[in-house]
Amino acid sequence: MWLEIGAGAALAQSVVIDGELVDLGQAPSTFHRIVSGAWVDPRTIADLRAAKWVAIKVDRARAEAAPLVVAGCTFDAGPTSQQRIAGAVQLALIGGAAFSIDWTLADNTVTTLSAPEMVAVGLALGAQVSAAHERARTLRTAIEAATTAAEVEAVVW
Repeated sequence: MWLEIGAGAALAQSVVIDGELVDLGQAPSTFHRIVSGAWVDPRTIADLRAAKWVAIKVDRARAEAAPLVVAGCTFDAGPTSQQRIAGAVQLALIGGAAFSIDWTLADNTVTTLSAPEMVAVGLALGAQVSAAHERARTLRTAIEAATTAAEVEAVVW
């Protein structure tokens, strides 16, 4: 006779097996359920692939927004900073040799950038974002090729 004690995603579960209370310990994940006295992950390989791809996209976004070091200066590179950098690069291209901008760096110090320096920051940012997407595409191919839960789990950023 099987009797589940506790419910859902509780931290630990016990079952009664042939009249004895057996502690199954903590669930390996919030997805695991007790089936025939053991923890079982009911997700399909398609479910696991989809969840892994979501996790990889989160990692990709972090990589895109990671602080950016150019010529010894560390620039913020989150979404708002990316927009500001793109706008400043446009101004630098329009302004040419006369362009100069005071830029607040990640540590809140200020540096003055010329047009070529601002363009270099924009190019470095573009390379960072591109590298993140390239890595994510490679990992997506590995996710799609995985045929077991262990193979899906082995795909990491």
